[in-house]
Formats: sequence, structure tokens, C-alpha cells
Amino acid sequence: MVRIRFDADGLKRRRELAGLSQGELAALLDIREGTYRSYESADRQPKEPTIAVMACLFGIEPCELMRVETDTEADVMWLEHQLALRRG
Repeated sequence: MVRIRFDADGLKRRRELAGLSQGELAALLDIREGTYRSYESADRQPKEPTIAVMACLFGIEPCELMRVETDTEADVMWLEHQLALRRG
């Protein structure tokens, strides 16, 4: 099975590169610091509008805050095939 998940580690990395504390980024997102911490610890997944705002703040596309998880090599092959089809 192929799953798309929020990349909590990527979020933390980007926040640190931006020189922001968890509280500062939470304030920019207009959410509680505890809620933000739960995103970085992968206890919660942010909703799409929140991901969009995060991406805007970091100057990236929302998909750059996501990661793909697969169970088997067959899943990887299927995903690569699907991507190749979309590229033409």
C-alpha cells in the first residue's frame, strides 16, 4: 500500500533552518504551541490549509512537506510507473 504522510522531520528541519522556535512558528500559523509540537512529533497530522500556510511561510510547495510510505517493493514499482505515466 502507498500512503502519503506529513513529513514531521522535514517540518522540524525547515523550522530550524529558518531560525524559528516552535512557539514563533506556531504564532505565525495562529495555532497553539502544543498543537505545533504535536505536528513535529508526528502525533497529529496538520490539515491541508495549515500545510499550505506552512509551505507559503517556507517558500516551498505543499508537497515538499509530504513523504511517501510504501509496504513493499511492488508498491515502489507501481508508484514509479504511475509517475512515469504522468510525465508522458
